[in-house]
Amino acid sequence: MGWKDVESRFDRCSIRRKLMILRSGIIIPFIILIIWMILLMVSYNEKYSAVINNMAAATEFNSDFRSELDYKMYRIVAGAVTFEEVKPYEDINQAKIILEKLKETATTENSVDRIDAILRLLKQLKNTMENIEKNEPVLGRKDNTEILDKDIYQFTELVDEKMSDYIRYEAEHAKVVKTELEVQIGTSIQYCVIIGFAIIFLVLILTNRISKSIERPVRELCDSTKEVAKGNFDIQVRIDPMEEMEVLGNSFNIMVKKIGSLVEDVRNEQIHLRKTELKLLQAQINPHFLYNTLDTIIWLAEDEQNEQVVQMVDQLSIFFRTTLSKGQEFITLAEEESHVRSYLMIQQFRYQDILDYEVEMDQEIRCNYILKICLQPIVENALYHGIKNKRGKGKLSVKGYRIGDYIHFSVKDTGRGMSPEELNRLENELKGEQLSDSKSGFGLLNVNERLSLIYGEECKIHITSEYGVGTEVYFKIPVCSKAVD
Repeated sequence: MGWKDVESRFDRCSIRRKLMILRSGIIIPFIILIIWMILLMVSYNEKYSAVINNMAAATEFNSDFRSELDYKMYRIVAGAVTFEEVKPYEDINQAKIILEKLKETATTENSVDRIDAILRLLKQLKNTMENIEKNEPVLGRKDNTEILDKDIYQFTELVDEKMSDYIRYEAEHAKVVKTELEVQIGTSIQYCVIIGFAIIFLVLILTNRISKSIERPVRELCDSTKEVAKGNFDIQVRIDPMEEMEVLGNSFNIMVKKIGSLVEDVRNEQIHLRKTELKLLQAQINPHFLYNTLDTIIWLAEDEQNEQVVQMVDQLSIFFRTTLSKGQEFITLAEEESHVRSYLMIQQFRYQDILDYEVEMDQEIRCNYILKICLQPIVENALYHGIKNKRGKGKLSVKGYRIGDYIHFSVKDTGRGMSPEELNRLENELKGEQLSDSKSGFGLLNVNERLSLIYGEECKIHITSEYGVGTEVYFKIPVCSKAVD
C-alpha cells in the first residue's frame, strides 16, 4: 500500500476517526514516556530511600551504642550498679535486632560484610560481659577493671569503627544511585525532546490534512447556504466521501428541498388560522343565538320591561363589539371578561330558572392580552351541553389567575357531566378528529386549535368531568403585557 492509498483512506475517514488518530498520535507516546519515567523514578526512589534509611539507622546506632554500653559497664565494674539494674544484655540484643534489619536492606556486599563483622563482635562482647559477671564475686573488682579496659572498650571501639565503615559504604552507594538517576533523567529529557519534535511533526501533518479535508466541503456548503439565503432552493451541494460531510451534504440537499414546502406550509397555516377565525366569527353571529336574543328583547318589550330591554340591548352591543374588536386578533383580558359577562347576562335572561354564574378575574391580569374569543365558546359549550342537560339549577364559574409566567383559566359547571367513555371520546376529538356539532360544539375545537397554533401545544385545552357532578375545562397562556404581532 503506497502513500497515496494511505492519504485516500485517511480522507475517507470520519472527522471523529481523524481526531481519534490525531489524539492517539499525541497521547499514546506521551503516556508511554510518562509511565517509563514514573517507573524509573519509583525504582531509583526506592533504592535511594533504602540507602538513606540505612544510613540514618546506622548513624543513630553508632552514636548511642558505644557510649551507653561503656558507661553501663564502667558503673557495674565500679560497683555502683548491678547487671540486673542497668541490663546491658538488652543493649546487645537490641543492637542485634537493628543489625539484622540493616543486613536485610544493605545495598552493597561491603555493607553486608561490615554488619556480619559487627554481629561477631557483639557475640564476643556478650561473652566478655558474662565473664565480668562471673568474676565479680570471685576475683574482685581489680580483674574486672582490667577486662573492661582491654576487652570491653576495645570491642565497642571496633563496633564503632565497623559501623562507620558501613555508613561510608552506604554513602558511596547513595552517590552512585544519585549519579545513575541524573544520567537517566538526562536520557529521559533527550527522549522527551525527540518524541516531542516527532509528535509536533506528526500533528502538523495530520492537522493540515484534516483541515484540508474539512475546509473544502465546508466552503462549498457555505457558498450553497448563501444561495439558499437568496431564495435559490434548486441548488445542490456535491456529496463528499467523508462520513460526516456526506451526511451533512445529503441533509443539506434534503433540507433545501423541504424549505420551499415548509414555507408553503407556514403560508397555509396562516390561511387556515384566518379561516378558523372567520368560522369563529360566523359562530359568534349565530342566527339561532341572535334570533333567540331578539325574541327575548321583543318579549320583554311587549311586557313593558323597558329597563331589562335596555340591559339586553346594551349587553348584545358589548358582545358583538368585542367579537369584531376592530379586526384585532388580541384583546385585553378586561375586554375578554366583558365579552363573557355580556354573553352570560344575555343567556341568564332566557335561562334564569336553571343558570347561576360567577366570573372572577384577578385584578393583576386584566391588562394582559389574550387571543380574542377564547373563553366565550367554552362558556357556551358548558351552558348548552352541561347546565341545560341537567335537571334543576346549575352553576357556571369562570376564573382567571396568574401562576408564575402563565395565566390560568378555568370554566367549571355543575351540569350533567360526562361518563368516562364520553370524556375519552371528546379528548380524542380534541387531539385532531372532527368534532360533532350535536355533542360537543364547534367552539371547543376551534378554541383548542387556535390556542395550539398561537401559544403552542402546552397551552391546549384540558378537561376533567364526572357524570352527574359536572365538568371543568381549563387552559393556560403565557403572560403577555402587549398584543402579539
